[in-house]
Amino acid sequence: MKRILIITPFSKLKKRLNQIIKRRYITIDYLNNIDLEKFNYISKDDKLIYLNKIIAKSKADLLIWLPANGSKTNFLTRDLLSYCLEYTNIRCVVFDIKHFISIEKDKVLVLKNEKSRDDDLLKEKCNNILNIQYLMDSDISNSYSEVSLKSQISDYDIQISVSLIDDIAEYIFCDESNIEVPFQSYTLRQIDQFLDKGFISILSERKANGVLEKHDRLEIFMRQNACCLQPVYKLKARERWGGKEISSIRIEMGVKLSKYLSSSSVNELDIVVPVPETAKYYAKGLARALGKPYVEAIIANKSMGRSLQIENPDQRNIFIRKKLTVLEELVKNKNVGIVDEAVFTGATLRVVVDKLKDAGAKRIHILLPTPPNLRACEYNVLPKRNVLLDYVRRDDLKDYFDVDDVTFSSIDDLTESIGSEVCVACFDHHS
Repeated sequence: MKRILIITPFSKLKKRLNQIIKRRYITIDYLNNIDLEKFNYISKDDKLIYLNKIIAKSKADLLIWLPANGSKTNFLTRDLLSYCLEYTNIRCVVFDIKHFISIEKDKVLVLKNEKSRDDDLLKEKCNNILNIQYLMDSDISNSYSEVSLKSQISDYDIQISVSLIDDIAEYIFCDESNIEVPFQSYTLRQIDQFLDKGFISILSERKANGVLEKHDRLEIFMRQNACCLQPVYKLKARERWGGKEISSIRIEMGVKLSKYLSSSSVNELDIVVPVPETAKYYAKGLARALGKPYVEAIIANKSMGRSLQIENPDQRNIFIRKKLTVLEELVKNKNVGIVDEAVFTGATLRVVVDKLKDAGAKRIHILLPTPPNLRACEYNVLPKRNVLLDYVRRDDLKDYFDVDDVTFSSIDDLTESIGSEVCVACFDHHS
C-alpha cells in the first residue's frame, strides 16, 4: 500500500486531504515521528543524519507538499523537505496554490498566497510542480492566522479555474496519470450568485431543466458543507449546528424515534444501549422517552479513531471488531435496544449484534434515529462503496442482522431536527 507524507502548515486543508487519502493509502505525520526536543539541540550534520533515519523508517513513497508562501518555512520543515527532495526513493509533488477562495458568512473572499524566497528555492529542486489557480475551501482565512495572506478581489466577470481539496486527492489516486489537478471554470460573480441562492434553489432549477444528474464543483462544495452527517455523526457534542448544541439535537432525535416503536417492542426492552461514541445522546433521548434504563454496555478504544472513512470493507470490519468491546455482565439475559446513528453499510451493527449475542443478550432491537440510507454519497463526503440497501431489501433487514426488529425514524423528523437547508441526498431519493 502506498505511503504518503503530507507537508503543509495548512492544518484544515491537511486534515481534509489526510482524511480522503487514508481511504486508500497510508498517510504519515512526520511531526509524530520526530523527537523535537532532541532535534533542536543537535548539529546541522546530525540533523540531516537524524532526518535520514526518520524518512527511511517512514518508508514513504510519495511526498505531497502544499507550501504557505506567505510565511518563512520553519527550519524543521525546510530541512525535511530538502532531504526528501534529494532522497531518490521518494517521489515529490508540489501543489503550488496561487489563491484561496474562502467562504465567510456566504461572502466570497479571495486570498492571495504571497511569494516566499525560501519556498521558491525548495521548489527549484522539484520537477513535479502542479499549479492550482484557485483552491476553494470554507473558513480558510481563519485557519492560517500566521500566514501572510492578503484579500484580493479580482474582476468578478473573469473566468477563473477553481479546484477543491478533493481534486488534489483525486490526482494522487490517479497514480500520476493526470498532468494537472482537475478544475472547473467560473466567474466570481457566478460563485457569489450560487452562494446567494444556495444548493436547494440550484437543485430546484436543475430539476426544472432536466439536468439533475450533473454535479459541478460548487454544488459539491455546498453539499459537503451542508451535509446532514455533520450534526448526525461528525460534530462533537458541545459544538453547535443551526444555533443549537449538537447534544440537544441528538437527544431530540432520540425522543422522536420513540414514536416509531410498537408498544410490544417497548414493553419487551430491558435496556437501551448506544454504539459509542456518537449514538450516546440519541440513546439518552430514546431511553428517557421510553422510561427505560440507559446503559453504556459497549466500550470503544478511542485511540483507534473512527471507521466511517475506511473504504475497504474487509479492513473496516477488522477495525470495528478490534475497536468495540461488549461488557457481558450488563447485557447477559437482557433484551437490548441497540442505538446507532444510522445504517450505511451495516458493518458496525453486524459486529455489534455478534458481540451482544456472544455476551448472552436474549433479544436485540436495532433502533435508528435517522431514516434508511437509500444510496451512496455522490459528493465525496464518504468513500465510494455500496450501501446496505443496494443489496438487501428493507423488509429483510431483520433477517440480515439476525435481530428481533429494526426501527428507523423518518426524513421529516430528521430535517425538522437539523434544518431544511441541509443535504440529505443519501437518505432521500428526491434530494
